[in-house]
Formats: sequence, structure tokens, C-alpha cells
Amino acid sequence: MKGDNAPGSGSLEKEKIQTVGVQTMTRFGLLGCGAMGSAVAQAFVSGEIPRTLSCVYDVRAEAAEELAQRFKDPPRICESIGELIENSDFIIEAASQEAVREHMPAALKAERDVLIMSVGALLDDDVRDKVYSASKESSASIYLPSGALAGVDGMLSGAVVGVDAVTLTTTKPPGGLRGVAYLKQRGVDVERLAEPTVVFEGSAVEAARLFPKNINVSAVASLASGRTANVRIVCDPDAERNTHEICATGPFGEVTAKTTNLPSPDNPKTSYLAALSVIATLKKITGNIKIGN
Repeated sequence: MKGDNAPGSGSLEKEKIQTVGVQTMTRFGLLGCGAMGSAVAQAFVSGEIPRTLSCVYDVRAEAAEELAQRFKDPPRICESIGELIENSDFIIEAASQEAVREHMPAALKAERDVLIMSVGALLDDDVRDKVYSASKESSASIYLPSGALAGVDGMLSGAVVGVDAVTLTTTKPPGGLRGVAYLKQRGVDVERLAEPTVVFEGSAVEAARLFPKNINVSAVASLASGRTANVRIVCDPDAERNTHEICATGPFGEVTAKTTNLPSPDNPKTSYLAALSVIATLKKITGNIKIGN
């Protein structure tokens, strides 16, 4: 972490990612066939995304095989990430921050557009530099969905003149934080909390590292605003839904938004809206009408 601005030595709002149209014959590939990947795949199956999912890959071959069975015309099941890249024009990452670090630079250098769901990986200066540099060199596009967070358009607009500060408060039920190594190490048993308890307070960079599967919204807020968000995570034993409250201030005024999300039917550690935002992003880039910035 360098300074009080957004991650990295440079200001994130100066990073320009080129965008190109996604053609009808684009071969879509899916990296990661877990809960989030399966939700996206289902949107291809139902026709919600009016394109064809050409191939899939997961380190767990059985997960890829199970997902492929949903299709009348099953996608190719790739045996390696290299095979996925070779047989795709557009790669949807739905795996992990590690997958972003290890594979997205190579995909971009191969001139494949990518949609990254594990946005938290980009708060690492080295990872972000490699990913962004690969995009610039090849002119391949990077798409970062807003995830489970509202107010992203406002922060993007505000970043044009500069955002002074961003705060994010995330409240989750115990099930959404169960099994987090950081909390175990601190002796926090989320199942035994009797009242709302702040279990983490710090920078978005720390939050993404310590809660890699729970707090991608902190990365989205930081990347959209060009300012590292201050993050507070609250575990509420009476909460039934995940709640994200964002506040960004600057010379444009103030952007505030509160999102109350139902947990994903397939993964209580993430918000249902996160999967829907990926589907909405894919519909936007494959469609003719673009709403929002």
C-alpha cells in the first residue's frame, strides 16, 4: 500500500482500460464452476445471456463435468487453463483471487477479453500492474462487475474530479463469516456472538486479503473511486441478509448507498446480487443498449 490514495503508486483513475464490442460469434469460456460460476452458466442455459458458453474449466474436473451436463449442447470441458484460453475469446473468471493472479495476465496477453469476479485480487499492487499492463499491451478488455454494491456509477463519476474519502460498512449474518481463518486466529466464534460485533476495521487492501471470499465489494469501491476504502465488517447474529453501506465524498458532493442483499442460494458467504451483477454486465456488453457509465 503506497500512500492514502488508491492501491499502488499511481492513481487508479488514471488507468485506462480499452473496451471493444463483443461480437455475436464470441467464444465465451468460464474459469471456475463453483456456486458463482454455476449461476452465470445457468444464465447461458436459460438464454438470459444470448450467447453460447463454449468451454469451461475448473481444477476440480467433476465440477466442470457436472456444470456441463446442464446444457443441451454441452460446452467443451477443458483439461487446463491453457486449453481454456486457446478455445475462448472472452473469459469469465469465477474462481478465486489466486486464479486472477496466476492466469489473467496470460489470458490478456493472448488477446482474450476477461471479466473478473474476484476483484479483490486487483488491490494487490503487483497483480493489478501485471493485469492492467497486459491489457494495454494487447488491447484486450477487462470488465469488473459492481458485485453486491450499489452506488458504483456515482463513484465512477465522482472520480473524474477526485474522491476524497470512501467508507464501507458491511454487515453479515454469522453464516456469511463462518470459517474465516482470520477470525479463527483471533478467537472469534461468530456463532456465539450475542449482539452486533465489529470483527474487522481497516483498509480495503487488508479486508480483501483477510476476507478473500467475503468482501469483494471493498475492492470494487476502491477501484471505482480511485481511493482506498476504509472498511468495517460487522457480524450481526440477528441479521438475515448481507448489508453494504457506502459513502464517498469529494468536490462533487456525497454519494451514499445502502444495499441489503439476500445471501446466494448456493453460497451463503456471498450475496445473490453479486452473481446477478455479473449476468447484468454480460448482458450489457453483448447487447446494443448500454445503461449507466
